[in-house]
Amino acid sequence: MAKKITLSDKMFKELIDRFKDKKGFLGVILSTIDGLPVKSTLETDITEEFTARMAYLLGKLDKFAEKLDGTKVVGLTVETENTEIILIKEDTTFMSVLLAK
Repeated sequence: MAKKITLSDKMFKELIDRFKDKKGFLGVILSTIDGLPVKSTLETDITEEFTARMAYLLGKLDKFAEKLDGTKVVGLTVETENTEIILIKEDTTFMSVLLAK
């Protein structure tokens, strides 16, 4: 049975509208929690690698959060020297916004 996508197309479009005019906007990606891309504004190869790596990271963070306080991760912001990544996570999906600094 296919996993239910709970983060909607409407939210995907809303995130694009919210961030598209922000300086450094790179793109938005909707993925399954298993790291399979559902929808993206980025190139396919970048999207596939990104979703696989972020799904792995979110899985590890969920295990840690469970041990820490019995909860799961619902959001995460990752900053590198050049990029900011905002992740919004639900049970079966996560959405990512990528911004250049």
